[in-house]
Amino acid sequence: MVRSEDITLCTPDNEKSCFACCPPIRPKDYEHVQYRNTIKRMLRDNTRAFDPAENSIKLITGFSCWALGYLDKDFKTIGCLLHPARHDGRDLRYRTGYGEKCRRESCPQS
Repeated sequence: MVRSEDITLCTPDNEKSCFACCPPIRPKDYEHVQYRNTIKRMLRDNTRAFDPAENSIKLITGFSCWALGYLDKDFKTIGCLLHPARHDGRDLRYRTGYGEKCRRESCPQS
């Protein structure tokens, strides 16, 4: 459940989340909604493949980040699987090769 102090533009309630700031690369005028089913599948695949114990750098290729996935077991909330809010303050976003861009975003979804 989203606590009132955790409400952000990216997560206004328990039913919605936004990840438009991620990935840091995508074509001009790209709209996520047009690719909804493909993105849902990608997010599930990313979530299942994510290993928090892994420390290697895996650069982003293409237009999607391998660390973008579902943050909850019900596959509703989307965000960064490497964000420090998920790892006791440890920022693992350097693993994508876009660490500086990712670090300027502060919400748990980024």
